[in-house]
Amino acid sequence: MTTDIIMQVPWNCGDRSCPQKWHMGAYWIDGDEYTYDEFMDGDHETIEEKDIPSTEEYDAAWHEYFEHVAATGEDPLGEFMGIKDHKDVQVSYEVDLVITGDDVVATRVRRPKKAWTSEIPKVVVSYLGLDKDRRLDRNFLSMEPKASAREVLDSIIHLAEGDKMVTSVVVAKDRWSAKITLRLTDKAPNPWATKQRMAFAKKTLKRLKKGR
Repeated sequence: MTTDIIMQVPWNCGDRSCPQKWHMGAYWIDGDEYTYDEFMDGDHETIEEKDIPSTEEYDAAWHEYFEHVAATGEDPLGEFMGIKDHKDVQVSYEVDLVITGDDVVATRVRRPKKAWTSEIPKVVVSYLGLDKDRRLDRNFLSMEPKASAREVLDSIIHLAEGDKMVTSVVVAKDRWSAKITLRLTDKAPNPWATKQRMAFAKKTLKRLKKGR
């Protein structure tokens, strides 16, 4: 015997405290047994064949869901996964690295022509391997724990000068600091995502109505 899915049906829980509101349930057949997986989480409940929605009920459920997307632009079930709320963009960051005590610290960062800030973007933290105190991590750089701050700075400068994602490296004459300009892939809001989902949902509704 093989277990097969009969249909997937969206449903609204109506719970105001539920952030998603909409869920996907699935009806299954396993030999002579029918089951319902309310949240598609593997927790199956045995049901009778008469409990399976009719074609009309199935269509009505999907119409209700797409009407929700068309009205709000929200797609909690991910039916329009190709439309992303954020998009990848290439962003330049200037980062000041300064020897402070026994460590090299990213003291500030800015986008070109923008104000400097001490809040380091996550994409910069990840690229440079900074710890919670914005220090360059010797382990991340494959260096000995006892390596001096000067050696750490020299190491990151050497790596930066050979990295295609680094567009500029300016080292202070005393070699106690360096300014590195990175061009990294970051996330930016997609201002059209909501309208795109609404438009696609409306087109889907039209197709479904024609198919009735």
